Amino acid sequence: MTNTACIVYEYGSQEKLANSLAAQIKARNWEPTTRHIDTSKDMNSFFKTPGLLDSSVLFLTIGGPQAIEFLWLFRDVCARRARGRRPLLATIPAGIVLDHVRIGTYLYRHGADIVYVNNMRERHLVEAAFRSVGGGATRILACQNPILMQGPLPVEPGPQGRVSTVLFAVQTDIPKSKEERAYVARRLCEYAQRHPRRTVLIKPKHRIGEKSGHPQKYPYEEIFPKEAAQYGSPDNLLFTYQDMDVLLNEADLLVTISSTAALEALVRGRRAVAITDFGVKENIGNSYFLGANILASFDDLIEDRIPAAEPAWLREQMNAPTFVDSLDTVEQMVTQQAASRESLPFPRSFYLDSCGQFMVGRFTPLNRYRLKDLPQLTKVTAEPDKTSTSVADKVTARIASANKPAAKTPRADQPKCNLEGLSRYEQARRLLAAKDAKGAEKICREALKRMPRSAKHLHQMARILTALGRKDEARHYAKVARAARWRVLGPVGRWLGLSSPVAVPHQRPEQSPIAA
Repeated sequence: MTNTACIVYEYGSQEKLANSLAAQIKARNWEPTTRHIDTSKDMNSFFKTPGLLDSSVLFLTIGGPQAIEFLWLFRDVCARRARGRRPLLATIPAGIVLDHVRIGTYLYRHGADIVYVNNMRERHLVEAAFRSVGGGATRILACQNPILMQGPLPVEPGPQGRVSTVLFAVQTDIPKSKEERAYVARRLCEYAQRHPRRTVLIKPKHRIGEKSGHPQKYPYEEIFPKEAAQYGSPDNLLFTYQDMDVLLNEADLLVTISSTAALEALVRGRRAVAITDFGVKENIGNSYFLGANILASFDDLIEDRIPAAEPAWLREQMNAPTFVDSLDTVEQMVTQQAASRESLPFPRSFYLDSCGQFMVGRFTPLNRYRLKDLPQLTKVTAEPDKTSTSVADKVTARIASANKPAAKTPRADQPKCNLEGLSRYEQARRLLAAKDAKGAEKICREALKRMPRSAKHLHQMARILTALGRKDEARHYAKVARAARWRVLGPVGRWLGLSSPVAVPHQRPEQSPIAA
């Protein structure tokens, strides 16, 4: 019987990974199919795709909370199928996983049958992380990421010859601020002006408006025209939306902040530079390339001080079997599943089985789905089983307990808004906003007894009296407030005929001067 595989993707790099997986799976005489999923919509409808759950393996390329939601629905659908067996669920990252999100990224996938990682170093880290959160039967396989590995690993770094084509790989959210992205645009314009015989290609992650895992707030397409005008709009500076594989074969040098494309270039024997002008940090991502000897600044780039990559670092990153070789283990698991009369139990998931109720409610479809939309998955019961700890029962219990008692009717003397812990000024402001001018006036007068020359409270009293229709008093308070603001309530205030409407004591008894 021929094994079948369904590869689930959503956008961009995930689609690229899905196509690469399909080609390599087909070489093993499997029957691969690719399926697009829109995680922003009802994912329950995705599981109604004919033949989806009859596949031998589901390869999931989506990540993050979307993977948890997919796993939650996948568990429930498989548990309620008439037939016992279910497909294996394998997850694989679409590119390198940066240091500061590595453990969190793989914990989202904890609970799948197979979790792929990019190299043996990551495997050891992820195995330790999974053991720390309760273990489970999840199988961790290390393989060279199919996006990165398109051919044999070069023994030596790329050639150090003449540079004619430079490719800048754009990232949607690194750097984040508009000022930082404008700086990148200026330096690239400067590079293009300094080297007019070189073609500088700007490769955005996607076109404006296309969906991506990381939203792009400040597209370079909108930033570059303004910055390029200061350098005479260099003719050798161009935008391109060609496929990255094609561009990497043509480029002599790849420049980026921390894109996966840098590793792709190195694997293909091309030269690469990771920019350090914003520092070397985990949240920027270029700390991943420490030891690779490709970190450099824009000044180094413009002056052609391009470092040579370290072959030992590259071999360490690619220290793993190929994806095709890893399919031997997958085939063994599929054979064991086929020989068993019962469905394979689901491995333990940190977020769905071990984590607290807050995270269960956050990552399950509770926030986006309603049980009336999923009649075949869950069933609301009036009295849920309190001893049950399954995810479906937790969600059912939370929805069943949503009927809260009606709010009590406030007393007549109760304030119209919550004033607890607020200053007198803020209390009066909120009461005035709640159209309780009488209560606001009372609180404001109490404040003026303590601070009779406070311009802030005097202005507030003027607004309150205006709301009460006492315009003459309001004008008087407004004059006194203006005088207080300019510090003329002393002799100048009396000369102007202004006096505080509130009696001002000369001084407090406890503040009497020391007798001579």
